[in-house]
Amino acid sequence: ASFFHVLRRPGLALGDDLCARAEYVGKDIARAGCEVDFYDALREEAETPGPFLDFARFALECPGTVTLPCGTPDQEPINRTLLLLENLRVGFGKLRLCDIKIGEETAVANWKGKSWLSAWSNSLVDTCTNSVGEGLRLEGMEQPPPALLARLLAVTDESHQASFMRKMILGERLSQRFALQRLRARDVLAAFLDLSSWGPGYERQAHAVAWETLERLTCLVRALAALPWPQQWVGTSVGLGCEADAAEGREPRVLVKLFDWGRSELYNEERYLKLGLVQQQECIRRWQQYISACCRLHWEMARIAAHRCCCREWSALMFEVCCESTAVLRAALMGSEGIVNKRTRVLGLALMDLRETTRGKNATWLPLLG
Repeated sequence: ASFFHVLRRPGLALGDDLCARAEYVGKDIARAGCEVDFYDALREEAETPGPFLDFARFALECPGTVTLPCGTPDQEPINRTLLLLENLRVGFGKLRLCDIKIGEETAVANWKGKSWLSAWSNSLVDTCTNSVGEGLRLEGMEQPPPALLARLLAVTDESHQASFMRKMILGERLSQRFALQRLRARDVLAAFLDLSSWGPGYERQAHAVAWETLERLTCLVRALAALPWPQQWVGTSVGLGCEADAAEGREPRVLVKLFDWGRSELYNEERYLKLGLVQQQECIRRWQQYISACCRLHWEMARIAAHRCCCREWSALMFEVCCESTAVLRAALMGSEGIVNKRTRVLGLALMDLRETTRGKNATWLPLLG
């Protein structure tokens, strides 16, 4: 779907501050009709205090639809009906945003206009990426850290024969996206928390981001578990965002939001009981997968926070020297399960004793393995 900046005309009198804040983007509803229905249902359910109101705090703010003239620099403006959605970039200097697709199955045939062929194509992507392993995958990251950028460039490095062939067959953009989709949750969160570009003192900022993200993910899991009826949310995403701008005096900010509801239905008691028995069983199965994936994301963040932020002093550091294969093409053809245990090989170990002060005694290298 197409997105547009929503701008206010100079001197236009407004009855409220809704558009004056300019905190919304417009999504063309030509391909987002089901998303409009979802937000309408959520707005109705969230009118009274309860679990749906708690959940609504994690969805994008959506005041409704509006018809506006929309255009591009190369196109004359035409009237389009837009779904107004919260602009996540407001308040951030540089927003690092992770789009994490939730669910082992990200498409269902004949559901919300999804064709059988399109659903089959999506199932191949699910099988070949981290969706089948941990129930989630990284679709993209804005403002990625230098380490992740270097990792992606290695996938299509023309100086290496395999990388060159990969680029020629799959294309640069698809190859790099596929590499992102195969990252484990721990690697996604490690890249998300990589604020080394901030310079001295960045680790303190990373700790603040980790704790705030963990707290918000905890509230998200509780809100989802409190919903009284199983939901069928297919292909939705969790957005993790933090401030990536190292400008002086800028405080670390964090956001955790759910979005992309084009293939989702919000069930209350009335809507859920109208489903047939088989439909209810499928709904329960996919809801369990959804909750499990969110819990996995929450657990990985909690593990990182415990290991990285809860130790007052380190006496030694142990490093693994690994060789990682960028087997993107083989994964696309064979699926992740066939190569997941072969893509990373430990070459050796390094022990750094932080209690030693002399350089000669500070590092001890163990023999390479194999």
